[in-house]
Amino acid sequence: MTKVAWLCGSIILATCLTVSELDAEFIDASEAWNTELVRIEKLLQGHESRKALKASRSLSETIVNTNVLGASVHGMLAKATAFRAIALAERKKERDAVWFWCVAKQLDPVIADLDFSKYGERAGALLSDTSEFERDIQQTDHPEPNEVPTEPRILKKVSADYPDAKAVLGVGLTVVVEATIGTDGRLRNPRIVEDKGHPTMAFTVLEALKDWRFSPSKLNGKAVEVSYVLRARF
Repeated sequence: MTKVAWLCGSIILATCLTVSELDAEFIDASEAWNTELVRIEKLLQGHESRKALKASRSLSETIVNTNVLGASVHGMLAKATAFRAIALAERKKERDAVWFWCVAKQLDPVIADLDFSKYGERAGALLSDTSEFERDIQQTDHPEPNEVPTEPRILKKVSADYPDAKAVLGVGLTVVVEATIGTDGRLRNPRIVEDKGHPTMAFTVLEALKDWRFSPSKLNGKAVEVSYVLRARF
């Protein structure tokens, strides 16, 4: 079956502000974030998953709401997101854990080499192999060449908490993300398609998209998987 991607457009306007003196903030911010990452890692190693989850979520929010940009910033966001995934796994929130682990790898592929052995067996068992969650769309049995599944219907839509940093990026920045709608109407396999060099924005969109729910697409009366593309313009 031909892969079908349903496109949803979302227009968000941001006020363009004049930015000054931001470079001077970078060193202080990055040092503070690295210090917090070290603290979160120690919490995970000490099996304090509740505190680690709260701290990693807070750090992610801080990073995406900053005016500091750059590859090192994106790497720290990826690590904070990976720690969030580990904490969720330890708290038996498996689906959310795998979602954020996939997002972390989208932000920085190097994070895939993270050694889970330091954080407990549960996280390693869950996150070391996420191939089922990230697999390609399953094909239906012997579809006709021109058959197209029905369009999925949104049942639950969560608005993204768009970061304050959008103010320094100007109007017209567009990020595109994609995920697979399963036959149960839930999303898996989040992917950043286009981020214009600002994956923090894509992270915010994917964080909200995780909780969307759909009435699944159907083909010949049977629920099938389809790709869902969300375009957000700032």
